[in-house]
Amino acid sequence: MSDRDRTPVILRGSARTLIGRFLGGLAPLSAPDLGAVAIRAAVERAGIDAGEVDEVIMGHVVTARATSALAVQQELLGGMEPG
Repeated sequence: MSDRDRTPVILRGSARTLIGRFLGGLAPLSAPDLGAVAIRAAVERAGIDAGEVDEVIMGHVVTARATSALAVQQELLGGMEPG
């Protein structure tokens, strides 16, 4: 692949969830719900419509209670259309 074939990456916004503690105040929330909060905040901070987003890059440390396709679930809960 040549450099001309590569699509440029433009980071429009970012956000993260609060740092919690084991069985703390965030424990009732699922990983997809927490990620969706971060996605909605990043989209709002960027001043764009969720429909304009082509790709979301997510990361998480502990996968306890997380289901498959976590990033896809977070995108959908964050108001984005599946790609």
